Amino acid sequence: MNSERKFFNLKSSEWKKIVPLLILLAVDAIVGQFAEVVATTGFINQLGINQLPWMWVISMVISVSATSVFAGVVDQSKRVNLMSWVVAGFILAYGLVALLLGIHAPDLAVYPLLYMITEVQYSIFPLALWALAGDLFGLADSRRLFPIIAAGATVGNILGNGLAALFAPAGGGTVWTMGLTALMYGFSLLLLRLTLARTPVRARNTTKADTKSKFVLKIKEDLHVGRDFFANVPLFRNLALTMFLAGLGFTVLEFYFLRTVDFRFNGHPSEFQTFYSIYKILLYGLLWLVQAVLSSYLVKHTELKRSFTALPLTLSLGLLVMVAFPNFLVVVISQFVARVVQWGWDHPSRSVLLGLVPDERRGRISSFINSFVYAMSTLFGSVVILIFLALEHFKLLSEAAGSRLYLILALLTALGAIWFSFQLRNSYEKSLLNWRLSRSKRKSVLDGLEFK
Repeated sequence: MNSERKFFNLKSSEWKKIVPLLILLAVDAIVGQFAEVVATTGFINQLGINQLPWMWVISMVISVSATSVFAGVVDQSKRVNLMSWVVAGFILAYGLVALLLGIHAPDLAVYPLLYMITEVQYSIFPLALWALAGDLFGLADSRRLFPIIAAGATVGNILGNGLAALFAPAGGGTVWTMGLTALMYGFSLLLLRLTLARTPVRARNTTKADTKSKFVLKIKEDLHVGRDFFANVPLFRNLALTMFLAGLGFTVLEFYFLRTVDFRFNGHPSEFQTFYSIYKILLYGLLWLVQAVLSSYLVKHTELKRSFTALPLTLSLGLLVMVAFPNFLVVVISQFVARVVQWGWDHPSRSVLLGLVPDERRGRISSFINSFVYAMSTLFGSVVILIFLALEHFKLLSEAAGSRLYLILALLTALGAIWFSFQLRNSYEKSLLNWRLSRSKRKSVLDGLEFK
């Protein structure tokens, strides 16, 4: 019998691992949300909403490149050391933005750079942190603990958007606020080295990289691993297709949402930033309640294979209502509900599912699922939007007709995501028996899983 004392149904040894991860996620979310609101407001104010898809395309190319480098080292590195380098990189990045603001660099240079930093941050930081969490906790514990850890990001998201609303009248981005973000990451680095760097982790199989091999050959090897995995494990292939189609729909939804908000507050960037910040505070406030009250219950009482239909179904319903009633309130509510389901239910479920992947491949597969698929869906969605904007520009379509058509297209992709989510369900048990999900020198991946 385990006599270890428990707090809120968690062992004290679990709290020692969970609290640092919670704080790391919270700090990252504070910085990311504040910077994202400031960058979005500044970019739209300086360049216009119709240029935003171009920014998404450039950001995704940079994000994919950064993730490629990350994927090449994640499974050959100690996860704590890798996390430390990621945090140190963002200290330098936000320090550079503070420097540019200090020397009064043009806004047309500062805000696009800040936007690209936040996109890379959203791609790399979660990959590094959840890879570290995967080493700290086993599969059975991850289903119980990962939703709790994810709540740290929710609190940080609320605080970050609160700061953005507070500084909206001053324009948001200043030398000292950007300098403060760099200092906050400095605190994260110190916390990481003082706590998790000294915490024992589970034994992990790692692949030894040949230090003399060329980087291009290493990338080819990683691509071969990913291609083989997704070609031969239907569960993850269907997950990737579900995420891609849902992500494409989300890209269109996000653009239409920002376009609607920009039209509502046209010519008043401080009001745009205030509304956008308050909207996200309400979003993450509800998300916190979902994670605190419902997520653990749903994870415990819902089969994992059934968890991935909720997002495309919610997205489809929201887009359907928007096509029928394209007004400001409907757009805001539809985007709001879809984001709650995405971050409060779909993302934690995906993190748990990745626990099925063996340690020596998990980092690369996680990079593909959480970064490459997201980036590709954003790229394709941005291209679709740009095509319709071009048609509007040349007067081949009215703005209302163009908007309606790309919303219908997004609805069709969301319906496709529902279909692939059902294929995921059908392929779940069979995929678990695939040798690519087996763990050498450890218990079977089937141990501890419940089949209902």
